[in-house]
Parts: sequence; structure tokens; C-alpha cells
Amino acid sequence: MERTTWSWAHKAAIAVFAFVVACCCMLLSGCAENSEEAARNAVTSELDQIKNIDAAAIEEIAGGSAEFQALGAYGITANDAYEAIFSDFDYQIEGVKVDGDKATVSVKFTSKDLGQFQSALVAAAQQASTDGSLTGLSQSQMNEKIGQLVIDTIKALPTTETDVVDFEVEKKNGKWQLADDSGQVLQEAIFPSSLTSGY
Repeated sequence: MERTTWSWAHKAAIAVFAFVVACCCMLLSGCAENSEEAARNAVTSELDQIKNIDAAAIEEIAGGSAEFQALGAYGITANDAYEAIFSDFDYQIEGVKVDGDKATVSVKFTSKDLGQFQSALVAAAQQASTDGSLTGLSQSQMNEKIGQLVIDTIKALPTTETDVVDFEVEKKNGKWQLADDSGQVLQEAIFPSSLTSGY
């Protein structure tokens, strides 16, 4: 039972992380105006969207994605997944270096300590498999219970500060914008590779 519970919990967790990573990559693709302040604004305007996004915007951005569809099997809404991971998300600009039409903006993030997620989920799944809470459930009820287990586990994680990470910004057609790899930079800063490998 423990192995089965963990297997289902792991599938639900993968659906959650795949969805949120896809959401972040779609959000990080915007613009700003000029010099050091504009380069800074190019980053802060995009990160503020991640920090302050509402449920309607989440569904509009990624509602038709395969990742979003996968969440439904576990009774998880897009907003459930996004809020669980980013409820404590914040950032601080550590520095800006401008070189002509290119700039590097250094950022430190505060976020859920997702490095602790897998061990916490294993413990929660083992507890659920032995306390009788999964007994007699249909598969769909089991899936929903596991989905809630995943969300509750994420919400209970402590926060941590990341190392400083660099976002590359470039001035194009008079506007400063993030480099194409910005979503990947954010993903690597916040999501351990053990959670995102294969996405």
C-alpha cells in the first residue's frame, strides 16, 4: 500500500510541478524602457506578474495545457497548484550591470523550500497509507485524496532563500526585455532538478 500511495502521490506531484513550470515560462516574456532602471524594470515587471497573478489569469494563460488537464484527475485546480508553490514567493534585486544594449540583473528569491518536498511527501504518503484515511476509497476518490495530500505537503514546506541568480536583459527596438532563457533561469533557481527532470 505504501508503494502504491507513493506512486500515485508522485504522479500528482509531477502534474503540479509541470503545470507551474509551464505557467512561469509563459509569464516571463515581457518588456520595459531604458538604461539601468529600465533593465531592472524589465525583470521586476515580469516577476511581479508571477508574485501577484490571480486565478483567472492562471487559467487564461495555461488552462488549455496538457499540464492543466493532468491536474484535474487529482481534483487540483490551476489556482490550487500555483498558490501552493508561490504563496510565499518574493524577490530582491541585488544588482544591475548595464553594458550598452545588454544588461545583467541579479536577483535573490524567497520561496518554498522545494528541496524538502520529496521526503515530506513520502512521509505524508506513508502516514496516509497506515492511518486508514485511504481505506475503501474508489480510484477517483483516492486520486483526489492524493491530490490534496500533495497540495497540503507543499503548503507546509518552510521558505528558503536561493542563491543570487542572473537574468540577462537586452534592448530591442528601443525596449528592454528578458532573454528567452528567463523561464529556465527561474525554474533552476526555485525547482530542484529532481522535481523537473523530464519536463
